[in-house]
Amino acid sequence: MRLSPINKKGQEEMAGFILIIIMFIVMGMAFLFLAKPRLETKKDLQAGNLLNSMLESTERGKTVGENIEFCVSNNIQNQECRDTFDGVSSRLNAALSSSGLVLNRTLLGYVFNATSGMTSRLISNGTLMGNSLTAISPKGKAEITLKLYYP
Repeated sequence: MRLSPINKKGQEEMAGFILIIIMFIVMGMAFLFLAKPRLETKKDLQAGNLLNSMLESTERGKTVGENIEFCVSNNIQNQECRDTFDGVSSRLNAALSSSGLVLNRTLLGYVFNATSGMTSRLISNGTLMGNSLTAISPKGKAEITLKLYYP
């Protein structure tokens, strides 16, 4: 059975129409992918070094990381643990300024988070929006994260 020229032309038009529809779908998906606003979060060597050096400093015969891990994994909120986390805040501010990162100038803000199971302790300062650098350091049963936000 041979197709008449009219049927063949109709099939060609339908194939062209489907091809145009597929092209519009692909272009629409590409536009949505490229137009989506992205906040850049990346693991950073400098942030990792900053976090690890702070956690390895000693306090009352133990490292800061060991004290944090003990407080968070056992969900202890005594004065010693409050002092440890207050010390983290001051150590972090000192470490940032010695690295040339000044809050509200070269650095928008930071979040320091220590998590173990359902327990979490959070220290934050400044604006917590925008691009960020992340460092993660596992300490025993706890995971300690430092996120630096920059313009």
